[in-house]
Amino acid sequence: MKKIILLPICCLITTIFYSQSPEGFSYQSVLRDANGQSIINQPIDLRFSLLQGSSIGPTVYVETHSLNTNDYGLINLTVGSGVSSDNFSSIDWSNGPFYILVEANPDNTGFQLVSNTEMMSVPYALYAKYGEDSDSDPANEFNTGLILNGTILEITDGGGTRTTDLSTLSGSGPQGPPGNDGADGQDGVQGPQGPPGNDGVDGQDGADGAQGPIGLTGPQGPPGNDGADGQDGADGAQGPIGLTGPQGPPGNDGADGQDGADGAQGPIGLTGPQGLPGNDGADGADGQDGAQGPIGLTGPQGPPGNDGAD
Repeated sequence: MKKIILLPICCLITTIFYSQSPEGFSYQSVLRDANGQSIINQPIDLRFSLLQGSSIGPTVYVETHSLNTNDYGLINLTVGSGVSSDNFSSIDWSNGPFYILVEANPDNTGFQLVSNTEMMSVPYALYAKYGEDSDSDPANEFNTGLILNGTILEITDGGGTRTTDLSTLSGSGPQGPPGNDGADGQDGVQGPQGPPGNDGVDGQDGADGAQGPIGLTGPQGPPGNDGADGQDGADGAQGPIGLTGPQGPPGNDGADGQDGADGAQGPIGLTGPQGLPGNDGADGADGQDGAQGPIGLTGPQGPPGNDGAD
């Protein structure tokens, strides 16, 4: 949890963690100037006052710390281990609420108010000395959750969730550097076995191992099925011609072959004797009339004809 606190000459980003042993709680801050720049490797005095009942309630504990910021302007301390005339272990944490008043003196000009806020979570180990909890009231059980949403702090305990608006603090500056990681908590109880995840992608095949020793020869297995006929091999070289065998019986006549092509025209023979006249052939069809010939000359006058009957 970090909150930027603006002061007239500096600002503090504050983180509070509760511890169990020794009695006290951790306080972590980043010191910045008015421009938001970290003040590194510088001395600073801080004063913490614990107020009971309200922000103006009676003071039950006061202590001071003198220390230097680190290379990031960060300071770490434990409230309860500073210079004080009060007894931190005598605080009755069950008789709250409690407020923590923080004051800073970065330049030896006097302490200036940084913040005055309610302590929303009581240190468990310290509260256990007084919180026998005989009333069985769930509203005052130990805190189970702590969330900071912007300037709203949410505290969850057995009675529900309470919220506190931290915007009333003195302004807001730039985000400080992350604080140091806290110590690892104890491992919780192992939960039930979850469902199997999806199979991952098959990895690449590993390299072949070295050749193992050859085993003993097993018994002869049954003959396998004949394989498919392979392709015919190439013809071998011509062997020597063997001796001529005896004449075999005549074979059957083969089928007639196709007629061969006509031979060339031979010379014309001598003319034979005149043959007998042949029979007249049938009359041929009448030919078409020829064209009209020219008109002939007029013949002589014939004799007069006989007179006709009356």
